Amino acid sequence: MGIITRQAIAALRNRVFFSLADLNDALAEKVTEINRRPFQKREGSRESIFIEQEKDALVPLPEKRFEVYVIKTQTVPYNYHVSVDSIFYSVPFQYVKQEVECRISKSMVSIYVQGERIASHRRSYAHKGFYVTNPSHMPDTHKDYTEWTGDRFKRWANEKGDAVKAVIECVLSSKPIEQQTYRSCHAIMALSKKHGDKNLNEACLRALAITRAPGYKTVKTILMRMDAANTNQFSDNNEFAYIRGAEYFKKESGE
Repeated sequence: MGIITRQAIAALRNRVFFSLADLNDALAEKVTEINRRPFQKREGSRESIFIEQEKDALVPLPEKRFEVYVIKTQTVPYNYHVSVDSIFYSVPFQYVKQEVECRISKSMVSIYVQGERIASHRRSYAHKGFYVTNPSHMPDTHKDYTEWTGDRFKRWANEKGDAVKAVIECVLSSKPIEQQTYRSCHAIMALSKKHGDKNLNEACLRALAITRAPGYKTVKTILMRMDAANTNQFSDNNEFAYIRGAEYFKKESGE
């Protein structure tokens, strides 16, 4: 490096260059000149020694350029996606709750368990909260999640009733990134299966009457209260229900 600094860079110090390419070309000429210059105390030159002794011993460069990577250790959460700079990458779901090692380079995210690679993804530079999911990593019950979009949720809700559609639209618009609301939409779908379409639409109607931004928790709470009210009504109307009544409590208190 000292020779290049003194005999190449210093030799060009008085020249003016108008582009980096021109400077590189001039330096390349100087380096070639230095390499071809004969040795003073031995035969040959740097270039001839390289050709005779070193060139044939060289091996091809790797197909991929070497990339520096950093290592981050974390535990796989229940949604089987590890976090790298607020982007989430999937691992096979059977590794949930296990500690993994993430090797993060500029272009790749690779996940290892005890030195064995279990997942590899091209690194994403999308918005924060974005999910990179390999469908083969998903349990069967989750694979259909990747097929859902905001429009598909709206079509589903439209079939259940106007109130359900209005709530789903509120949920979808409740966060800056629509994908972040999909879990809540799926949860509302589950309420339909558990309580029925009619009750879900009624609960959504009540939710819309009490808040401008109804969500899953609001609808679920209303459904639970509706169920409790129906249960109490059934008990009061049951002629066979065991009711102690006022006379019992008078007797117990000694009146």
